[in-house]
Amino acid sequence: MSTAQGYVAIEDLLPGDNLHISSGEAAKILWIGSSTFVPAAPDRRMPLIRIMADTFGVSRPSSFLTVGPSARLLQTPHHLRGNQGGTQMFTHASEFVDGVNVIEICPPTPVQMFHICLTPHAAVTFGGMEMETYHPGSIVTKKISSEIRDYSYQCSRILLTQAILDR
Repeated sequence: MSTAQGYVAIEDLLPGDNLHISSGEAAKILWIGSSTFVPAAPDRRMPLIRIMADTFGVSRPSSFLTVGPSARLLQTPHHLRGNQGGTQMFTHASEFVDGVNVIEICPPTPVQMFHICLTPHAAVTFGGMEMETYHPGSIVTKKISSEIRDYSYQCSRILLTQAILDR
């Protein structure tokens, strides 16, 4: 990932580091979450999406890229390009599955996936692809208990307050 200190592996980033976002500006990392997915678990199959090198143009992505089931690319799907007036939109990677250049995979071993929350919701370039930073979406608050939702809001307020104080 592109930082002021050069390219850094996502595993080496820390809250407080600045990432270059797609607009060219720097944005502070509020938190980094990680989850271990077991895509081939017999009780809950959760395929990942693999995007082959150069699928969306030269070095887009620069090598194969594996993303989680909720990952969104800053890439307008073919069937919507005429409707968007040339503007890009965040689209779930699964929309691009074609069985050749973008495929579903179920690795036999666990895979660690990462979420990055920045001070603004933005797109960051990863492997030549512009990807959405963490955004919980509107449905998340409907799927979790009120206790967890309230705790999450409290943590968000603490993180945002800290980010403002750090400026």
